[in-house]
Amino acid sequence: MASSIPVFPLNAVSYAPDRAITNPGDVLRHFDLFERKYETIQVRKLQEGPDQVYHMFIKAEADPTIHQYKYNIGPVEVSISRNVETADFAMQVHVMVPIVGHVLVGATTGDLKSELGYVRFHHGNILTGYVDIQKDPEGNFVLQYKFKAFGEPSVGEIKIF
Repeated sequence: MASSIPVFPLNAVSYAPDRAITNPGDVLRHFDLFERKYETIQVRKLQEGPDQVYHMFIKAEADPTIHQYKYNIGPVEVSISRNVETADFAMQVHVMVPIVGHVLVGATTGDLKSELGYVRFHHGNILTGYVDIQKDPEGNFVLQYKFKAFGEPSVGEIKIF
């Protein structure tokens, strides 16, 4: 029988240290993964914001047809998973709120053959804007974004695959 008590009570606030990786072995594994897999990439079309973003690409060990991409644009992190055989995808957008930690602000799923991904968010002074997956004239998929996070604007485009 499933528990009726939520993991995080609905009337409570969770803080980043509550979810921190604290086991020494896990800390080393996460640092090792980051150091082996991340790179910084240049933003293709930039109007405002950082001209480089962190990027990480991982093939799922359990299923090599699933590719995972992570992009860190200032305090915003975009996670995209896609099935390279079926073109199905899922996209999540998080914002890193100081002290609180990562907060999911939007998500979408779809099929890259027939529809593209779009996530719009509006959270007052913390984060407003959108991220969007589009196809460019050369046939590449690009992540377009326009948002203001904590008063700082970011507008650009990144080739994703």
